[in-house]
Amino acid sequence: ESKPRLAFKPFEGSTNVREISGRSCRVAITSAENQDSLRGYDFAMAHLSEAAYWADTAKHSPDDIIRNIAVSVADIPYSLVVIESTANGIGDFFYEEWQRAKAGKSDKRPVFVAWYEIEGNSTDLEVSPEEFAATLTDEDMRFWNLGCTLQQIFWRREQARKSRKARQMITEFPTDDSEAFGATNDGVFDAADLERLLAAC
Repeated sequence: ESKPRLAFKPFEGSTNVREISGRSCRVAITSAENQDSLRGYDFAMAHLSEAAYWADTAKHSPDDIIRNIAVSVADIPYSLVVIESTANGIGDFFYEEWQRAKAGKSDKRPVFVAWYEIEGNSTDLEVSPEEFAATLTDEDMRFWNLGCTLQQIFWRREQARKSRKARQMITEFPTDDSEAFGATNDGVFDAADLERLLAAC
């Protein structure tokens, strides 16, 4: 028995809702700029992407997006709402939601994925392991103590060489959440130090 070919097809003439043929599953796609386009739908899952970059204006609010879409997801087993993003500084909607989740004040669970946890963020060494190990800096040793391999440390060095500013590289490949949010600010203080100070405020 042949399985039906999986493909997206328009659902009932909608421009932003597609049905996966063979699965009777519908997928709706919209943008933060058009947050009312999915009003009235019922969802089993919602993936809200790059939330740190959602506009917060008189017409578009991250809180409105959550109200319009995330509340349409039924609170039943196997339902899911994911809010993910690259960090974009301290004080925006995504940062505040991250802090609420970390403090246990949100219905969301914080999940941070460090650069070294991503499969593929590793490069073969150009020299022997012994030669490379002899060049490890204090920062490299921090990664080593986190459990990184020499190949991962070499990969990170190569990424750093591609960026003119260290903050640009750290924003895209952070080691922890303090680094992720702090690297996107143009402050003069270390992000980890700021996090420790904020904890006492």
